[in-house]
Amino acid sequence: MNISSEGHRRQLHELTDAILGGRHLTAPGSEGKRAVELICAVYESARTGTSIHFL
Repeated sequence: MNISSEGHRRQLHELTDAILGGRHLTAPGSEGKRAVELICAVYESARTGTSIHFL
């Protein structure tokens, strides 16, 4: 299976442009944090066999 690194390349390019250009990112860090919290909840649910309430 060939997995492209294009998505990561674009993300790093946008981050670099935002830092150098003094602008905000398209997706703020808070959205990334929320995505990680959701993924952790999925793993916790699978590990425990219980429902995880995610608000």
